Amino acid sequence: RSIGEEQQFHFVLKMVNSTSLAKGGLLPRVGEESTTLDPEPTQYGSFINNTENPPAPRPTFINNVENPRAFASWLRKDSSVIMSRPKADKYLEQTDEAIATIVKNRRKHGHTVSYSSVNRVVEDTAVWHRRRHDNIAERAAQSRRFKKDGPYAKVYDADLVGTIEMEKRIADFVILTAIGIAMAFVGSLVSSTADDLLDRKIGYALRTMDGAGARAGFIVYVAVSVMYAVGAFLPVAFRPISAGSGIGEAKAMLNGIVIPKCASPVTGLCKAIGVIFSVAASLPVGLEGPMIHLGLVIGDNINILIPQKYSFLEHLRSDRSRIEFAAVGTAAGVAAAFRSPIAGVLFVMEEGCSYWSNKLSWRCFVSACATIITLYIIIQIGTPSNVNVTSLSLFAPSESDQSQFSFFPAFQVVEYPYFVLVGVAGGLLGAFFCVTNRRLAILRRDLKIGLLLKALEVILVTTVMSCLTWFLPLVLKTCSSMEAVKMNNDYFREFGCPEGQYNELATLLLNPLGGVGINLLFHENNDAFSIQTCVVAGLTIFFMLLIVFGTSISGGIFIPLLFSGACFGRAAGVAAGLDARTYAIVGSAACLGGVARVLISLTAIVSHTTSLSYFVTPIMVVTLASRIVGNLVSGRPGIYDIILQVR
Repeated sequence: RSIGEEQQFHFVLKMVNSTSLAKGGLLPRVGEESTTLDPEPTQYGSFINNTENPPAPRPTFINNVENPRAFASWLRKDSSVIMSRPKADKYLEQTDEAIATIVKNRRKHGHTVSYSSVNRVVEDTAVWHRRRHDNIAERAAQSRRFKKDGPYAKVYDADLVGTIEMEKRIADFVILTAIGIAMAFVGSLVSSTADDLLDRKIGYALRTMDGAGARAGFIVYVAVSVMYAVGAFLPVAFRPISAGSGIGEAKAMLNGIVIPKCASPVTGLCKAIGVIFSVAASLPVGLEGPMIHLGLVIGDNINILIPQKYSFLEHLRSDRSRIEFAAVGTAAGVAAAFRSPIAGVLFVMEEGCSYWSNKLSWRCFVSACATIITLYIIIQIGTPSNVNVTSLSLFAPSESDQSQFSFFPAFQVVEYPYFVLVGVAGGLLGAFFCVTNRRLAILRRDLKIGLLLKALEVILVTTVMSCLTWFLPLVLKTCSSMEAVKMNNDYFREFGCPEGQYNELATLLLNPLGGVGINLLFHENNDAFSIQTCVVAGLTIFFMLLIVFGTSISGGIFIPLLFSGACFGRAAGVAAGLDARTYAIVGSAACLGGVARVLISLTAIVSHTTSLSYFVTPIMVVTLASRIVGNLVSGRPGIYDIILQVR
């Protein structure tokens, strides 16, 4: 908490100290020693906006209650979630009326206070303290350990307090583990289903091409892609908030913005179905952003499963715990998306919560760890042989491919200036992407097109994307021998080339971008893909993503931007006679950093997903350079903040 927030909190407490709080047992009367159990009575934001130096309290704030029932009714909307209505009526007493009075007198005393600016933690803290007061008294009565030495002796028995705190910690740990396990299963299901549908579509189209010709294969490819695109549009038409990646919405909710239905289980279901079909339709989108949103949904709704009959678990159903569980779910979503638990914690800290604490750190840490372990177990169960953990990184070669590598990507110290140039190029690309996509978003918003036109837009961009990924490899065909390749031969597409050779552009465009395309760019040797192939593939995905991002489908931008940056970086490395793999890795980080403007979590994501920890400093250099250049050139923040501003 900032100094201003601390002052504001104590300002509110002083105003109600001598009346309702002392009467209800939350705070001692004048002269009594404080026995508050919770050392942090509030964790989120300020109660009064724009009041860093509030004036001295006036007694009329307490006594002049114009309409306390209206405010109490508003509070019960949240209280009914965490407890039954009789309990809500019992605990919503003069404390809440005092807050209502502050709101009612805002204009009279010059404060810019409104209902929305009164933080929920006012109610949350007051209600919880009084509820805990009664809970401890209940437990004391059950154990027959009442003491009558003083007014607080029977209420604040040390042994009972310790028992309740231990029960809280155990329940907390169980819930955090449950969030991680649930996110692992959901992420695995979404990822495997999307990849399976995409592989089946491409395989069927290529078999049709081999048997009936390129035209028949193209018709099958486009028809199935359009069918999947319609499947991606329908969930968004039903629940519009499920469109896009969901990271912007997650950031907003974790910072206190209430977005109706954003964290609803129905929204999560629509998000999952939509992104599965978006990826299967060969649109330039990724699973990662929607999986982060799914983690938010899981965390936000996990306290529904907490039994209401156990009074010592009521704090886990409070609004404060709900927000923290949403942050924990977001960290688990990042961990599941990139198989990087540390990146999940860092992402929530850097881009998510406006308030951070040690408690939230270990909560995110536990849940992200549970997510990855569960994900590894799921992968092991689905694999007949033992799985080497070194091959489970998202962009690392498979265990069978690793034996083909005599050395891994490397760089010299003198190449750091080159990395800065790569970062500058990524910042320029990111600035162009953010400014252009913002104009497209404003245009779509101002046109106010209906569902039919939105559906036609999705079908049109899907058809264009299918035509580009099918015809560009035929028109700009570059064939290379498969003898020199290191990765699995199943990744390489013949697509009109003689037997024993592969079509470079088809190999990059007619494969999953993340599962195959980025892996090939990161780990194949310099001769695997020409400069022309890398530039064409990178421009195709980059400009199609620019158009697709903002349409009525679910999909993230992490994987397409990593792919485009890897193509551009690899082309630069080949042109300069350097290690193309090294510049594919730093180029991907530069492109994504220029658009999203993230530093710490992006460094962790790229270094962990490639299993190349020694690339930390090059990635730090390029992300920092791309962020600085992107901010200077565009004059605007990252793409997720732009989306929120436009909306």
